[in-house]
Amino acid sequence: SAAGGNELSIDVSFLDIVDASDSILGFMGHAELNINRFLVILDPVWTRIEKDDVAKNDPADVNLVMDCLWFDLNTGYRFIDHARLTEGDDGPRISVDGLVGGRLTSLRVELDTPDPGTLQSTEYWVDPVVGGRVTLDFNDRIGMVVRGDIGGFGAGSELSAGMAGVVGYRFPLGEANGAVFAGYRALYQDYEDGGFEWRVWVHGPILGFEIGF
Repeated sequence: SAAGGNELSIDVSFLDIVDASDSILGFMGHAELNINRFLVILDPVWTRIEKDDVAKNDPADVNLVMDCLWFDLNTGYRFIDHARLTEGDDGPRISVDGLVGGRLTSLRVELDTPDPGTLQSTEYWVDPVVGGRVTLDFNDRIGMVVRGDIGGFGAGSELSAGMAGVVGYRFPLGEANGAVFAGYRALYQDYEDGGFEWRVWVHGPILGFEIGF
């Protein structure tokens, strides 16, 4: 990282930072607009990681703050819309969507050092992505969603691949529909720009609440 002509070199992996971090704060959102069979989907994810004394081989006290933002924007088309898998109206139904869009990645690293002080470095890029989503409704209340995408193709990163799966429970919420869900999400990125390298698996469980209109 460098700022104002000053430079500080630290070689530490993202997973090491997460494993030894003093605090992690995160937020994930999802917004979706359906018009007939056409879809527009927004998926922002933001994480802040803080770690004190990251320069183990340096007697100086160096503290790190890392902000990671991923913003996915996809358009799509529903090729299969609530098709019955078995006979009868109460059986499970399946929907299949094709997706195409982009993923913005923004990374900001701030190092607080005794001398020269605070150093900041920012990297950002956009990856084209293509993917799909399968929704399986077991009944009116319980459903499952599996989604995956792949992108990069050298336009931004060399490779960007994401996967998520959730199980949810729907219920009426006044004039709207509510749902709670739990699952797992993972993202892999392989990006390099000059001396900056970012080869990272980001993954973990997710819990959420949804309101549909």
